[in-house]
Amino acid sequence: MKVNLHKPTVHRDDKPGDILGRLVHVRPYYSVPTGRGSSQPARSPFTQRARVTEEFGEEMVIVHFASEAYHAPWAPRAAYFPRELHTLTCECPACEGEGIASLRGA
Repeated sequence: MKVNLHKPTVHRDDKPGDILGRLVHVRPYYSVPTGRGSSQPARSPFTQRARVTEEFGEEMVIVHFASEAYHAPWAPRAAYFPRELHTLTCECPACEGEGIASLRGA
């Protein structure tokens, strides 16, 4: 199977219940201060390992980030759509390379 090194390999077609318990790679969201009392959303250019622990509504899941990510600027658990979760075999720039600068997408 040929792997596209530029596009993430994600759980696009999986339903939330299908990926419960799986380890995944995720690009976490966090807030960056832009001034006194203000911030803007940011997204890590790199993925972090997390485990899918529960369903959140009908379309999303809750992930718990691995312990090495606990001292990071994002929450240790967060909600994501399955299409935002990279597989463990993903070789995209966020998982294996120089990172992805986009706030949107996987």
